Amino acid sequence: MWYRFGIATFLAISLLIFVGVSGSLVAVFVAGLSELFLRLEQPLSLIAVMVSLIATFLSLITLSFFEFFHHNVTLRQFRKQQDRINDWMRVFSAVLLFGEKPPEKVDAFAAFALLELSEGLDDAASLVLTHLYEHYGFLAKDLIQLGQRIPIDKRARILGQLSLIRHPRSLTSLRLELKRPEASLRSAAFQALARVYSREGMPADQVRDVFLPLIEDKTFGQGLIEEALVVLGENAGPLLFALLEKDDPHLIKLALTVIERSKFQDWAAWCLPWLESPSAELRASALRALAKLQIVPFEASASIEAALNDAEWFVRAQAANASVSVMTTSMDAALLKALADQNWWVRHNAAKSLKDRGAYARELLNWAALNHEDRYGRDMAEQVLASPV
Repeated sequence: MWYRFGIATFLAISLLIFVGVSGSLVAVFVAGLSELFLRLEQPLSLIAVMVSLIATFLSLITLSFFEFFHHNVTLRQFRKQQDRINDWMRVFSAVLLFGEKPPEKVDAFAAFALLELSEGLDDAASLVLTHLYEHYGFLAKDLIQLGQRIPIDKRARILGQLSLIRHPRSLTSLRLELKRPEASLRSAAFQALARVYSREGMPADQVRDVFLPLIEDKTFGQGLIEEALVVLGENAGPLLFALLEKDDPHLIKLALTVIERSKFQDWAAWCLPWLESPSAELRASALRALAKLQIVPFEASASIEAALNDAEWFVRAQAANASVSVMTTSMDAALLKALADQNWWVRHNAAKSLKDRGAYARELLNWAALNHEDRYGRDMAEQVLASPV
């Protein structure tokens, strides 16, 4: 019953009490300096001071009581709401795990339960919750509110909900949100759009047509775009291929970085043309992607071996990492030679690759720790062999 007053009521009461406390203190101070106070006899002066101090003390006690009361009511209400959400989560978990029939009627707390359960589930499981979210009318309510004038924080919260539920019906509204003047809302809509398009079965060509203009316009930061492309998963394939065909080193590097983070080995062949790029950064990005994918097409073996002699040290370092997946006998000799490189990272990566390439290469590393012609090469081989990783 008391909670019906709301937080605003308690804050208003607290403000009034604070004003009362401040007024009492000011009254004591003013009275202490006034001529009337000085003319009063000593007992009356003491009574006036005591009354003022008692009023101040009672005001402080009352303020503390209301703050404590407000905190307890708010905490109790929060726990009650969380219990309701947990109850609905158990209901919907039974629907997912045991195929139980969903309830006919739900309340607002069911929406929060559906959203919490949707996070982290695969497409097949989350699709069930997505349909329930739509069936109970929560999705329609979110989309209607986005079309109205609502506070920024509420709009951002709805965009977060659409990002979790990932329903295709929200695509039109999300694309409209990309045109809003607030940068935070545009970023939230962009992330939600990527999550919706990441669903299995979404048309990959449509993903390319929607995101390519947004990337080329440079409306969003590089980091946000990269995260969105990673979220798109396998559906980003045609988009990444289109970026690699652009005559823009920044877009090409973006695509290679996403390929590196994606772990889709089918995209390894897309990195090969950039092993011979005039740009050292693109050569290094292509090599790093192949190293992370842990697969190197056979036709790239010679290029990676040649990259161990590149003019730039960071290209040589990435070539040493990528060489783990190159299954040619000449690569072992090239890595032994790289142990004498002037750069510490190149020597370290070369030794690590020899350690990880197999039994024969590991024997070569043992030999290098004792007999390599370069003192730094011997030290690096010994250090990597002693490392537990």
